[in-house]
Amino acid sequence: MILDSRLAALRSNFTLAHCKAVHFCSLTPKQSEDVRCWRNHPEISKYMYSQEPIPIQAHQNFIKGLQHSTTRSYWAVFDDKCGIGIMSLVRINFVHAFAFLGLYLNPECFGTGSGTKILELLEFVSFEKLKLHSLRLEVFEHNKRAIAFYERNGFIHEGCLHDYAWVNNAFHNILIMGKIHA
Repeated sequence: MILDSRLAALRSNFTLAHCKAVHFCSLTPKQSEDVRCWRNHPEISKYMYSQEPIPIQAHQNFIKGLQHSTTRSYWAVFDDKCGIGIMSLVRINFVHAFAFLGLYLNPECFGTGSGTKILELLEFVSFEKLKLHSLRLEVFEHNKRAIAFYERNGFIHEGCLHDYAWVNNAFHNILIMGKIHA
């Protein structure tokens, strides 16, 4: 019964303070297209494993695949004014109570504190609603801005995957960072 409620939460919408997380399967067509455009923006895609633009049909197929997933969930996050970014949990493991997080901003929201709002909402969903014990993330070693952001928010360095990602004709190190729920 407890697992059933946590699985249902994976496709739920959540609100914390002035932010609302809307599950990708609940987005309007316009919101879904906005999300795709954010992900394809050069300032976002340059920090992704796959930097190729995501076509509309691939994006729609990805969202359909989330409808019954028990190991991953994606939400668009909105504040009082507009969409501010994306949060996700992947590789969710309820037995060992962990997941890997993903977060990126609407490029128009850089420098507005939106990343902190999204991370607070993501931690609320992860720790309070899904009852996870820990969160992990992967970040390119050269993404100093993201690393500093996660450090400021209590994530610690847990390891390095050396020459892990082949991007732009070169191998790159990926840092693993994590946070345990207090």
